[in-house]
Amino acid sequence: MPPSFATYIRSLAFIALFYVNLTAHMIAALPTLLLPRRILHVFVRSYALTSLWLLRVICGTKVEWRGVEKIPKTACILACKHQSAWETFALYAAIDDPTYILKRELMWLPLFGWYMRKEGLIPVDRSAGMAALARMTARARQAAGARRVGRSDSTVRVSASAAAGRHNFCRVKRFSGVGSS
Repeated sequence: MPPSFATYIRSLAFIALFYVNLTAHMIAALPTLLLPRRILHVFVRSYALTSLWLLRVICGTKVEWRGVEKIPKTACILACKHQSAWETFALYAAIDDPTYILKRELMWLPLFGWYMRKEGLIPVDRSAGMAALARMTARARQAAGARRVGRSDSTVRVSASAAAGRHNFCRVKRFSGVGSS
């Protein structure tokens, strides 16, 4: 059965308000570029929580977090299957202080890239092969000192095959000294 007209309207309303919310948070957070990272993190978490609220109120989509209590309090790698933009903001609502691994091109975006750099996210040059994996592992080791490391499956893979992606994930885990969940 095709979606109803009301579903299209709710979807369009959510998309519009999602970007209004993002823009408002990015403008309000401008001073945080000069302040400690932890202050920026408050804005990022607020953005995540308000985005999830919009999703619930407008689209009727409720999020149920399962197993969050099993995530170690120490540094760990969380392997998410990256299928949409959802986990890129939603995990900030569920996890205290994640660090994402992402394709480096996202760091080039004005404002957005500046915030990601300030937040300490880990860019990876997917065309650099094993050298990218070595740099990513070193950055994950640095981030593991104080924070969890979040990983999106499609951005970490440095080769085209899924098996290589799993292998590279295991390599990051082993050489970074960070546990996994």
